[in-house]
Amino acid sequence: MIARSMLAGFFGGVGDAIKASATTMSVSPLGTTQTVDPKDIAMSGVGSGLSSGFKEIQKFYMELARQTMPVIEVGATKPVTLVISEGINLEIKKIVKGGGK
Repeated sequence: MIARSMLAGFFGGVGDAIKASATTMSVSPLGTTQTVDPKDIAMSGVGSGLSSGFKEIQKFYMELARQTMPVIEVGATKPVTLVISEGINLEIKKIVKGGGK
């Protein structure tokens, strides 16, 4: 999922580059302006659409990656029942009372 998110981020960057190549930035004492040449309007629109679309896909894959992590949160001293449906090696650590090692 993380690799797919990175790939979507790459294509979002490509969209940003296409959009930037279709715009002209002018700096004057009054500020900065960006203009799009009428013949490059379609390219700018495609770049902007690709950029925003792939950024949304990137967010989607990152959310999927967060949901796939196996996390079990249990409060201290709560009894639990663990059911394992597949074979797995489970390491159980011994608890030492009194601060000894």
